[in-house]
Amino acid sequence: MQGATNYQSRCFARFARQRSSTYGSAQTRGPNVLETSQRSPSLILDFSPVCLAVVILEPVSCEISCALTLLTLPVIRDIRLDKQKIEPKDHQMQKAQISKQSILMDADRASQIFWQEFMKSGIEDAHQKSLFRAMLGDPILRPLIELRENGATSIEGALLLKSIGFLTETVIAIRSGPLSGQKLICVALTRRAVNCTSRWRMRIQNDRDDQNSLDFLKSCIRNYLVIDRGAGIAVTEAVGKVALDLFDERILGRLAALDYDLLQFDLDIYSNNVSESHWLNCEALWSKGSKLPRTGAGIIDLCYTW
Repeated sequence: MQGATNYQSRCFARFARQRSSTYGSAQTRGPNVLETSQRSPSLILDFSPVCLAVVILEPVSCEISCALTLLTLPVIRDIRLDKQKIEPKDHQMQKAQISKQSILMDADRASQIFWQEFMKSGIEDAHQKSLFRAMLGDPILRPLIELRENGATSIEGALLLKSIGFLTETVIAIRSGPLSGQKLICVALTRRAVNCTSRWRMRIQNDRDDQNSLDFLKSCIRNYLVIDRGAGIAVTEAVGKVALDLFDERILGRLAALDYDLLQFDLDIYSNNVSESHWLNCEALWSKGSKLPRTGAGIIDLCYTW
């Protein structure tokens, strides 16, 4: 039994030397390569299972098992290399497919990160930032304030307000101009909507650390006229009349009906016959009753930017 063990050790040592000369030194092969004949066979992790089985069962066959192992390892290595050549290509195809499927999710995440960076840089006070985040988290507050301060909001915001009874529709008969004989559908806030903003104001007034966060939100909204998110916009009667007087196709061409998914007029929304300054000059006709100054009246187009 002792002779068999010594014989196995010599076979293992010779196999290690042969393998080292064939595949590289022990330093390049890593810690699993047998370096001396003194290592215990139970710690040899890099040997072929065929070799180990033959040595353990029959000491006389150690030379044959070493030879089989040397013949088998190059084949195993080639199989592994071939597998490595195939896997990256399949992985790239799968990754490309997943990337296409996650385009909406990735775009939402990227825009949210961009949004957060702007918010952090624009609001330094931590408490005001918290209140501002809470106000923007209210899905009805921003479109509600947009209609009160600007007389216009996106069709998405208008539909949301209408669904909870905060919005009604009015119709204007157009009696002159290029659209004479047609009708203009406008919107108006209900008393419930006005009470909603009053509740927000009362909530903020009870906060001793507040720095006029609601007025700050209003001043931000008064920096533009309306935001078109792709489906169109809705306007109050005051804004609708000014748009007709100016014949601003950028506004009239974006007006959408709340009851069906259609634009009210087929006009050029990229017409430049009316500028932002025209709206600022007649601000008293469409944006009044606010103590805050107006700093802009532009149309923000978020639909065709990509």
